Amino acid sequence: MTSSFTAPSAKKLTKSALVATVALAGAATVMAPGASAQAAATATTVVKVSYSDVLYTTNGTSSTPISFATWKNLGFPAPKTVGSIPGTVYFKYGTSPDVLAQAPGQQARVLTFNQWASAGAPTPVNKYNEGLIKLSWAPEIARMTNLQTGAGYPLSMAEWGANGFTKFAVQKRITGDQFYQFAGSADVWYAGPGVNRKITFAEWVGAGQPKPAIRGSVAGTAASSSDQAILNVARKYIGVPYVWGGSTPSGFDCSGFTSYVYRQVGITIPRTSQAQWGAGRAVSEAQARPGDLVVMSGGGHIGIYVGNGRMIDSPKPGTSVQERPIFASTRYFVTFR
Repeated sequence: MTSSFTAPSAKKLTKSALVATVALAGAATVMAPGASAQAAATATTVVKVSYSDVLYTTNGTSSTPISFATWKNLGFPAPKTVGSIPGTVYFKYGTSPDVLAQAPGQQARVLTFNQWASAGAPTPVNKYNEGLIKLSWAPEIARMTNLQTGAGYPLSMAEWGANGFTKFAVQKRITGDQFYQFAGSADVWYAGPGVNRKITFAEWVGAGQPKPAIRGSVAGTAASSSDQAILNVARKYIGVPYVWGGSTPSGFDCSGFTSYVYRQVGITIPRTSQAQWGAGRAVSEAQARPGDLVVMSGGGHIGIYVGNGRMIDSPKPGTSVQERPIFASTRYFVTFR
């Protein structure tokens, strides 16, 4: 989705703030009548970019977004439309040809070719391993944080808007996703970064009628492992550094840690946090036992539940496996027992 904007006249502007830049020659200059040339050097100027109706004032060294009231107090100087604002980040996702621009303090906007050219045709940061994916057979869209491993979470309308309603890729499957059935049931479930629910027959057909894995035997395997056995193994690796994509004691990411610990006690679970979330049986926090998994950040992070509001997890780059309070107020629990 792309949009183009025409610079409005002073009378047509609304209370939404407009944007500007720093030290742009020819921008509208606000000065008292009879002011000296020296004062002109520090006079306030008003500018905006072609793809936004947000105004900034600048005195040549800094820029600040202004409200309608401030613009009125300045005497409604006509803003000069410019191609770019210092500090604007240009980027694109690996799932879309769109170039997005994010000016300071603003949401990202999808640029038209002319808007991109007027900004000086900047080379966008290529977020090749991130993007948006919509399953061809389901309405949900996933915000992918790692296309290679299938990590992501359900995309909200608000976040999509904050990303300029950029285009998404459409495909039948996502890396690491799963179709499964519980033993004794005909219902088919899907676990992926954007969808984690029971699906309809039509959706299953639209996905190509993949053969579902049967769940139930895994729970029986886990029953031989005590709560304490899982925690004992997990605590052995406290202090191991976070490594993106890591799944060995030389370095773990969050789901690499949980899958490795479970494997040491004879439980095989999927590799990614979203798939682990979907593979387990959902339980409430009151029902969760030490050793179950706790899911946070919309499936973007996962850890091993200790009990009493605590977990063991591999948090993020620059940290290591640790036992700590569960940081998220919104969290989900799954068990394989």
